[in-house]
Amino acid sequence: MKHYIRRIRAVALILSTVLLLSFFVVFAYSADGAITESDTYILNRGANGDHLYFYQSACVPSRSLNGDPGAPGTPAQIFIYTMYNPIDGSYIPTYCCDIETTAVLGSNYRRLNLEDSTFSQNASGMIRAILKEGFYLIPIDGETDDDHAVRANEKTSALEKAAGLPEGTLTITEAIAATQTAIWQAIHGADLEFHSFCRQSLVSNIWSSNTKYASLCNRNTVYHKTNAEINATIEAVHNYLLSLKPLDAEIKTVSPASFTDLNDPVFTQNADGSYDISVTATVSVDMMSGDTLTAKASLADTYTAEVSLTDGSQTVSLTLKSVPASHINEDVVLSVSGYQTSDGFYYFDAEGDRGTSQAMVGYLNSRLPVYAAVVASEDRVLTINKSTNVPTGNGTYASKPLANIAFDVYPVATKEEYESGAVTLPDAADYQYPSKAEYILTTDENGVASMNFLHYGLPDGIYLVVEHSHPSIVAPIEPFYLSVPSADPLTGEVLYDIVIKPKNEVKGGVHIEKDVISVGNDEASLNAYETHEWIIGTTIPEDLATGLSYVITDTLDARLDFLGNVSVILENNGEDFLTLTENTDHIC
Repeated sequence: MKHYIRRIRAVALILSTVLLLSFFVVFAYSADGAITESDTYILNRGANGDHLYFYQSACVPSRSLNGDPGAPGTPAQIFIYTMYNPIDGSYIPTYCCDIETTAVLGSNYRRLNLEDSTFSQNASGMIRAILKEGFYLIPIDGETDDDHAVRANEKTSALEKAAGLPEGTLTITEAIAATQTAIWQAIHGADLEFHSFCRQSLVSNIWSSNTKYASLCNRNTVYHKTNAEINATIEAVHNYLLSLKPLDAEIKTVSPASFTDLNDPVFTQNADGSYDISVTATVSVDMMSGDTLTAKASLADTYTAEVSLTDGSQTVSLTLKSVPASHINEDVVLSVSGYQTSDGFYYFDAEGDRGTSQAMVGYLNSRLPVYAAVVASEDRVLTINKSTNVPTGNGTYASKPLANIAFDVYPVATKEEYESGAVTLPDAADYQYPSKAEYILTTDENGVASMNFLHYGLPDGIYLVVEHSHPSIVAPIEPFYLSVPSADPLTGEVLYDIVIKPKNEVKGGVHIEKDVISVGNDEASLNAYETHEWIIGTTIPEDLATGLSYVITDTLDARLDFLGNVSVILENNGEDFLTLTENTDHIC
């Protein structure tokens, strides 16, 4: 156990340093580059724009509450980052959500639905709920500083009350920190746990922190509080935000996922040897007054057909007329383009691969040009059913789904590259894949995770699937290659819906027993109205770090009265080594 704790702390210190460096970049940027209307958003351009987005927070040194340079080590944070829209000149406050990538100012960003994120789509409903109820203020044009301060204080008070905190104890600093940590937790799940990233070391200097994001809890920003008080306040709001019911999107922006029920094109040969090529798909779009969207089928940039779209879900059939036989092996592309008004919480993804710049989330209400395209072909869907076998007695077993198990999916080679021999594959375990996966699937409560390759514009070919480690399982399965589409090994039939069912061995469960008078004594004779000790012994689950609490419940016989005086003692190999303090380490 000691070696495990040390390893975790070492990793945490590295991640803490990476995060702090990513924050330092914020003030090193100089906005000199030219902007074109093709740049939908720019990160933090123009010294962050409206000063109303400045808030006190324990994240970034050398900046004061009003945005002026402060003394070295004076923590403050811009709320939290800002997207600049060069088309209408607006600024959008955002929180970060990818802890593995540094924010690079001046990066171009695109707006995506939360559900269309390549690595955090499973947390979309929770992110939406956290932003709606957490410390996030939607900008109001022309709002004065005083009016904005009223809104900020009202939001903080509402969060304070909802989290069950005493009146006047929650500061904006802590509200921001709690909102940010809740977003990280929702996205990264088992990889993070509050006490592992928001805790100070014995040395109060943030540079010597032994945890990932202890700077969020640095007491130097709230001088009248101790570290323990700050941490407890942030954790209370953090836990409240994560207890919210996930919210569905009210309006979704156009994306490749707007296309559903795709089918392979149908070819009809004409008398002159040319072909009419028909494609059918269901397209779902949200439109408001003034929006104009068009669905289009095209081949070789010469042969096209299009139709105007209406609000909602509709099935469109488009036919490309008189296409020469020399083109029929080329891809038919389906696209949606035009102008669409968005209104809701969205994901902002940097143009380029995942390592280009940190992903952001925030609110947007504007009318912008949109474009999305997919190859007109049957959907390619990977479904992972993750489970383990649990004993049910008499030598029988039942399948139990495993939730929160993550899988990285890496593009390796296109179908053409693989079949031509241009790319050869080493053993899957030896494949040198990037450190940051573009596509991550996480199983839900039913142990199911799925991915439609066409929704991300991914070609047919070979992919590598790598399972993450998880505290609840003994070991992840070995990496494996996946062919998309696949062939049925028995019939040779082409499979566009690919289902895999990997199993894991889970770590040991929990053993619990009750004794009276002394450990190991499970029965005793007692006189009425005399007090006696009631002892509950339990092993600690190996995946305890993934939970917010460990609860032991015992229902007393109606003839007994509980007198209190609970003592909680941790043992190691039968030896007492730590007594927990009530209302600090445990609650009865």
